[in-house]
Amino acid sequence: SDQCDSPPKPHDAPGDEGGPAELDWGWLYYLGRIVLGLSEEEFWRTTLRSLKVLADQRERQCRAEEALGRYGPLLGEEYLENIDRWRANQPPPR
Repeated sequence: SDQCDSPPKPHDAPGDEGGPAELDWGWLYYLGRIVLGLSEEEFWRTTLRSLKVLADQRERQCRAEEALGRYGPLLGEEYLENIDRWRANQPPPR
């Protein structure tokens, strides 16, 4: 699905050898606002660690949905009903 297309990866920022690279704020902003659906305020109040956790979970969700689409027909109707029941109890995506 379009929502699960991989966002562009940040390019390597120049920096001292072995030192920290500069953050690619444009990419981080795109990731937070567009991919994860954070509001402007939520984005600026989110730590980099939290942003990474959210992005990792979004990627995991997309992989699971892709696998379900690929293998779902092989799993049987009862299994899919359980998945639908589980999804109904999940918070809406951000």
